[in-house]
Amino acid sequence: MPLPDHHRPAALRALKQVFAGEEPDSITPLTGGLSGAGVYRVERQGRSCLLRIQPARDAIRDPARTHACMQIAAQAGVAPRVLFSSDQDGVSVTDFIQPGTPEEQPGKADPDRMAQLAGLLARLHAAPAFPPLIGYLDALEGLAGQVLSTALPTPDVAATIRETLGGLSRAYRPLPVDNVSSHNDVNPRNIVHDGVRPWLVDWEAAFLADRYVDLSAVANVFARTPETEAVFLTRYFGRAPTGAETARLFLARQISHLFHALAFLAGAAAEKPGQRLDGVAPDDRTLEQMHAALGAGAPLLDHWEGRLAYGLAHLGQARDAVRGPDVAKAARRALEG
Repeated sequence: MPLPDHHRPAALRALKQVFAGEEPDSITPLTGGLSGAGVYRVERQGRSCLLRIQPARDAIRDPARTHACMQIAAQAGVAPRVLFSSDQDGVSVTDFIQPGTPEEQPGKADPDRMAQLAGLLARLHAAPAFPPLIGYLDALEGLAGQVLSTALPTPDVAATIRETLGGLSRAYRPLPVDNVSSHNDVNPRNIVHDGVRPWLVDWEAAFLADRYVDLSAVANVFARTPETEAVFLTRYFGRAPTGAETARLFLARQISHLFHALAFLAGAAAEKPGQRLDGVAPDDRTLEQMHAALGAGAPLLDHWEGRLAYGLAHLGQARDAVRGPDVAKAARRALEG
């Protein structure tokens, strides 16, 4: 069975609980996630489950919080049913969601898909409160410091990170707090469509956070036009959004771009310590072009250079917004309520 030796005892204990003392017929590793957790599809007499091993623990990653959020989300009907979890071992077992056809997976920003995703987030955000952790902008500042402490960014990129973070922080911090149970990492890899409806998976980054964290993450990938954004927000709120809500989403979308930039740059720096950006060939594709490629199944995020380029594209998007007039306008409009 393809389990690391040091995780095998805890994993098998969990699976025996689920399968009434019996060992599984097969364990197959699954790829595609970027969190570093071990994820496996487990089969026993035609029954499929998902085994997740999350041994890493730090200021953000905590199996106890992950499992608590995952259980609340499952009870709200937005995450697969939780069959077993052990905070001590960092192991969980859930129902396996069988993906539908490729055409049914996230990637197209049609109105029906936007409505489904909006409804999914509305149910999650109405669920009982997740455990709190940290203010989202505070976490963003910590992530920026992590990137800036590495050899990766050139002086120009470092200055861009500081400029963009400062501009967005000044625009967003004065807004009223609006915290809900938040997934905090809603991206196409963490949305599984079973052919009927979408589900959210991978709750490692979940905690109580601003509702616009999830809304902006979905909007940045799927709501590529004002029309699809309007459909998305109308379905989410159950009414047409106010001008202040639309403005707040605009600001949050730039914050989401910066978060994804910093997350991918931090990951790239950790994968190749000492590597500098000035030693890497540039990728001239726009973020929109990259999203189109990902929607078509391109393996952009499966290699280091692609993940780095994707992070830089997000950084460029947020930088351009901060340097233009729209961030200041949106900040004033959002404060009007």
